[in-house]
Amino acid sequence: MKAPKASEPPVPTFAPDEWTPLNPDAFTRIIASVGDPTLAASRFHQDALAGRLEMGLVEILPDGKVVEKLLTRSDWKQWTVRWKQDFTPTGVAIILVNVIDKDNKVVGGYFFVRRAKLDKHYPTSAVTGEAAEARVETATDDAPQRRRPGTKPKYPLWRLDAAVFIHRFSRKEKRMPSAGEVAGLLQTKCDGWEPDEGDIRELLRFLVRE
Repeated sequence: MKAPKASEPPVPTFAPDEWTPLNPDAFTRIIASVGDPTLAASRFHQDALAGRLEMGLVEILPDGKVVEKLLTRSDWKQWTVRWKQDFTPTGVAIILVNVIDKDNKVVGGYFFVRRAKLDKHYPTSAVTGEAAEARVETATDDAPQRRRPGTKPKYPLWRLDAAVFIHRFSRKEKRMPSAGEVAGLLQTKCDGWEPDEGDIRELLRFLVRE
């Protein structure tokens, strides 16, 4: 009589209510928490090695087959991480993290982070949902008159500085800042320059959806 087959571990299902994409969602939150992409990449890798963050990988093979697996600490011991700047289709600057293997090549596939662990170590702002959307609309509509934006300097990472400011402001004040308050911060950081109001509002709405 043949020996019964050993039961295989269940295939993970990366449901949106339990998992969030590493890029850009989870990594953006880590950056907002620590304030610097290089430090965020290092912190993320250490979290993965220590098991503080639980990760999964989804690969789509050339034949269309989808392979999903949970990652272990041993996986991360043979990988490193690096951050890079990219842009959304609408031109919003975002920071992404690449996972690099021992041959210095980017590991293919889509990385996910379990929400429960991410929320524990990198909690989001208390301002979420439709109520926050309404607050953003009110705050931006009531923004005080500001100085006219000047010529755009070579400052592609202004959205990163703004995201860090917005995250800290909302945690302290329990509300989203207005576009004027964000512009004031950027004027200080950028020698009096500020981006267009529409770009600030787009960033605020993007972060509210987080």
